[in-house]
Amino acid sequence: MALTRRSRTRRSILIAGAAATAAAAAAGWGRRLWRPDPVEVLTARLVALFPEAAAAAAAIRQATSLAAHGSDRAALAQATFGPALAGLAQERPEATLAMLAQAVDADFQAGRVTRIDGWTLAQTEVGVMALIALASR
Repeated sequence: MALTRRSRTRRSILIAGAAATAAAAAAGWGRRLWRPDPVEVLTARLVALFPEAAAAAAAIRQATSLAAHGSDRAALAQATFGPALAGLAQERPEATLAMLAQAVDADFQAGRVTRIDGWTLAQTEVGVMALIALASR
């Protein structure tokens, strides 16, 4: 059977439709399989919540308590937020602020503080500022 112009056009439409369906299915699978990096999400949120912290970036980078992490944001985020990191990245900004307030209070009560340029900061505050400082490099 010879292909007529009409059957070639129909075949092209069917192939294009099948390709579009396959692409849509692949995109749907990709969305289900891909998850944003919680460190990236949380760092971006912290930068948005505390834009003024970038001004202290140079002093924070000099803190000896951060030397162990260097420029490894993932290690720093894990040390600062612990197991709450993944869940915190999925929360709303208000929940992030509430968690930070509780963590800062707990740091001061437990004596987990660092002195930087005459300031006494909770370890959580230093970790947050360091994440912001690393993001602003």
